[in-house]
This record gives sequence, C-alpha cells and structure tokens, in this order.
Amino acid sequence: MNEKTSASNSKRSEAEQLSFIWKNIERISTCMMTTCDGPHLRARPMRGIARPNENAIVFVTARSTHKPEEIAANPNACLCFGDVSSNTFISLSGVIALTEDRETVRELWERAHDAYFPEGPSDPNAVLLTFTPRRGEYWDAPSNPVLIAIEFIRASVVGGKPSLGDNAAVAMESTSLPPAG
Repeated sequence: MNEKTSASNSKRSEAEQLSFIWKNIERISTCMMTTCDGPHLRARPMRGIARPNENAIVFVTARSTHKPEEIAANPNACLCFGDVSSNTFISLSGVIALTEDRETVRELWERAHDAYFPEGPSDPNAVLLTFTPRRGEYWDAPSNPVLIAIEFIRASVVGGKPSLGDNAAVAMESTSLPPAG
C-alpha cells in the first residue's frame, strides 16, 4: 500500500483516491505544467494524455521550445489540473523526461497537432515529454453555492469548521491500480 504523504480529510480509500486523481486527469486533460527555468519557476498550459497503468502523463511538444533545456537542467516538475465548474483541483509533483519515440508519437497523434507540426507525426521537431508523478494531492468540493452556504451556516450554528469537500495527498510512485471494471 502507498503511504499517505500528508494528513487527509478524505473518507475515500487509498485506491479510491488514486482512481479519483487519474479519472479527473483524464477528464480535465489540460494542466499548467511548471518547470524550473534557471532560478525561476515557469508555468504553461499543456494538454496531456493520462496513462494511469504506466503511472505517467505524456505530452507531445516541440523540441524547439525551452522545455527540453529546462528539463535537462532540472527534471522536477509540477502539473496542476483544475475544473472550476466541478470545483475539482489536482496537483502532481514528479519528474519529467524528453523522449523521441516515433511509434508513441504516432500512437498519440491528434489532428490538432498538425497545426504545430506540418510534417505530421514524423516531424523531427515533435517529441514527447513523459511526466511521472511521485506525489499527488486533490481538492474536491461541492460546486453548488447553496450547499456551500448551508455548510457555513451549519458550522456557525453547531461550531467547528465547515466541511467543504474532500482533500487528500497520496504517494504515487509505485501506483498499482486495480483493473478497470
């Protein structure tokens, strides 16, 4: 079993927490990828392809950008996924590596990539970034403002803090997901 990386208020089991994270990464798909650009942090929007059985998220990107240089100097990265309509947010910390696997580029190729790579999946500028999460944390709160208001009222009447959803941090390095079903 994976050890939790911090306190959790989640009622979900560890397997349910990991499943929740991967399901929402697949659903949201676009994240802010943060890498180190020398002494600075740099974030940019990226669309990833979740591969939960490999504990990886893969991105098609251009070799000609700054990302390959930044990753070569420091492979640590953070991906942040957010969906304000459902009030679901996920942050992943891990490492990222550049690969030039043409077969995987072809497998992951989508029509939208043609706008960036005129030669298609064989374009030498098209490379892959593979992110391997080591730690993940999620926040999942009610998206209905009436429910949120009721919870604040409940907390003020009964005392204590309002219960505004689910939060957990989990280790993801040796993720072993149960079979889908």
